[in-house]
Amino acid sequence: MSKTRKLTLWLFSAMVTGELVAALLSLGDKRLNSPVYRGYHVLLMAGAVVLAFMIKSEAVRKIPSQFLREQIWKRVSLLIPVAMFFSFVGTFFNAALIDLRYVKGSYFLSALPFYSIAHILFVVVFFQLSPVDVTMKYPKLISRGRLWVTMLVWPVLSFWMWRKLGISHKPDIWRYMFFAFSLVSMLTVMTSCWVGYIWKPHGFLITLGCFFLLISDYHAGRYSGRSTSQYIKQLMWGLFYVSQLIIMYTPTVGAKSPQPVSEILNSLKGLVAKR
Repeated sequence: MSKTRKLTLWLFSAMVTGELVAALLSLGDKRLNSPVYRGYHVLLMAGAVVLAFMIKSEAVRKIPSQFLREQIWKRVSLLIPVAMFFSFVGTFFNAALIDLRYVKGSYFLSALPFYSIAHILFVVVFFQLSPVDVTMKYPKLISRGRLWVTMLVWPVLSFWMWRKLGISHKPDIWRYMFFAFSLVSMLTVMTSCWVGYIWKPHGFLITLGCFFLLISDYHAGRYSGRSTSQYIKQLMWGLFYVSQLIIMYTPTVGAKSPQPVSEILNSLKGLVAKR
């Protein structure tokens, strides 16, 4: 197994173990506000950034250029780890490890711009990987049909998500920022569906990861500044982190060799079988 697969398994195992230990230590408490616990999240995201750059290096060497123009793969391979870096910065601010007195009621608000930038970079990547014909020398980004469906449905679903967040009583800055976040979050999922359709079956895993990300986005917005069960928060964090581990493998969807995600799943199955 390559170094990237090993690090992916290690980070996933560290996330699961840490959340289980945190759940046991909380002993039914509604919250875990320990700086150690929040710092552990930041360290996991830092590890994810390192992994993303390792995958970039691997993808540039192994992805065959006949799938798309070589420069597109290089661009995609670079944008994904950059997006992961912005997710890391967002996680750092959201962890409340530094005092941000200008933030009223929620540290998530200070992290929102960085998470939004990461989503926008994901959208750019999915546009790059969504040609009409992958064998064309100069492929178009997407077909007119998918583009029109996306443009018509996207604002409707985004507005619906924003309304469901229940922030009508919040200050204007909250409503504007969360509306913009709803737009980029929903567009991320919709454009990932193009990748799932064109690069199936392995592209479907990327789409699944983006749906995990959407669920965690919705929960983060819905309960930002509100109290909720610590166990629900842990579950949403787990979904967010798993989504990052999946999405960072986007540059490998065109590989002819066995897919990294498939290899990881087979390795997990092997470990379970041995036990």
